[in-house]
Amino acid sequence: ANYKFAGQEQLVVSENLALGKKVTVSDQLNGGAAWDAQNLTDGRTSSGTDGINGYSSNILGSTTPEEKPTIEIDFGSNIDFNSVKLYPRNDVTTDDGQSANFPISFDIQVKLNEENVWRTVSTV
Repeated sequence: ANYKFAGQEQLVVSENLALGKKVTVSDQLNGGAAWDAQNLTDGRTSSGTDGINGYSSNILGSTTPEEKPTIEIDFGSNIDFNSVKLYPRNDVTTDDGQSANFPISFDIQVKLNEENVWRTVSTV
């Protein structure tokens, strides 16, 4: 199953089934290789290593559904998974010590290769 994620930062699937898989995003920060979408599936769980920070969308003016960025990882075939792990940016923190720009809420959606319909399987 493919899935897309409305949010930002590092995305890794249980047992890292996403490692090296193709990533498509609807929005991306212009920061060169340091913030490239392919960093979502490179296996890194810490930002700022070897000049790679992870992935980030551009700063949003609001959080309306029309403006939520999407991330799609193509697994190439239907697969089973039971968890999704997000690794927040850890090279900077907010004034209160929280992860900067970590998504507050997002949907995990899946679709089978033979279908053209996304189904929400979890809302966080």
